[in-house]
Amino acid sequence: MRLTELAELLPDPADYYRGVSSVVAGTPTNVLLFSRDRAITGSGLAYHHRHVMICCLEGRGTVIVDGLMHVLSPGQGLLVFPFQAHDYGAFDPGPVCWLFATFDYGDEACLGALRNAPQALDERCLDLVESLAQSFLAERSGEASAGDVLGLRIAELLARLVRRAERPEGARPAGAASPRQEVIRRAVAFAHENIARRVTIADVAAHVCLSPSRLRAVFLREMGTSLGDFLLRNRINRACALLGQSEMNISEVAAACGFDSIYSFSRAFRRRMGRPPSQYRSSLLRREAVRQSRASD
Repeated sequence: MRLTELAELLPDPADYYRGVSSVVAGTPTNVLLFSRDRAITGSGLAYHHRHVMICCLEGRGTVIVDGLMHVLSPGQGLLVFPFQAHDYGAFDPGPVCWLFATFDYGDEACLGALRNAPQALDERCLDLVESLAQSFLAERSGEASAGDVLGLRIAELLARLVRRAERPEGARPAGAASPRQEVIRRAVAFAHENIARRVTIADVAAHVCLSPSRLRAVFLREMGTSLGDFLLRNRINRACALLGQSEMNISEVAAACGFDSIYSFSRAFRRRMGRPPSQYRSSLLRREAVRQSRASD
């Protein structure tokens, strides 16, 4: 069975935070696999506190991580670290099959070479991804022992990618960007670098030397979403990361993300995330406490 066919068999998770753990300690835990068969549109509901391994099997598309744009082509993967703000842009027309493996892993320092660094998935990597999908489906079908290999396979995949990334010849050559893609790259970077102040469409347009109307049109065409919606998502995604990773209070998080007041921040956050910032932080703390408890058992 082809890997894309296996990916399509993966069910949509009922809970994006609850996966499968091995009885063997020291490997990635709480492993969850799922796939997407159509262009991914930004919803603001990115999951920031788990590792996310993105495997592009079919369909070229854009991932934005901490203000950096990465265009993934079939046969490439990208590891998103916990609390990295991430979003999605435009996909090329045609079939899409992206496989996602999310997991918890305490020692992320050893994975540093993979941060913001898309990697080619060679034949062995794809074999490991196929084994992951097969084992995950077997576990979901009631074969409990199949879940024990998931952490081991993830660890082997990560180790292979890290070793290749650390070699000079393992670096992925950057493809030439079109003039429109370069405009979008500069716009996204500007919005991320100036997230602590309320950046307007006019501000971004002036930075990239286009009229606001022209930039809106280019952004919508290249990213599949409006620039105004992206700017708000960018700020909310950053707020999610700060709520989970920093000791800032809610007012400080609001200011760091360019909101004039805690009230406007809370309204925008709740509208986007479905809960107020305080509840979002509490849910992250509860999940982290559960994760640490499971790790110590």
